[in-house]
Amino acid sequence: LHDALPISAKFLLATMALFFVPFGVGLMESYTVLAEHWLAITVAAVVSTLAVIAVTAFVYIKLRK
Repeated sequence: LHDALPISAKFLLATMALFFVPFGVGLMESYTVLAEHWLAITVAAVVSTLAVIAVTAFVYIKLRK
């Protein structure tokens, strides 16, 4: 397993740009929708982030007991 990690990491780093191409194209294609609904998207991103942090903290506290 230790031998496979550097190989996997090297592959992922070499192909990382390919992972962002669909995201970038999607942003360019959906720019008008994003511009119209930026507030709702921002609120959803902040609320969901806070929810994940809260659930993670809750689970951590419960597992520590």
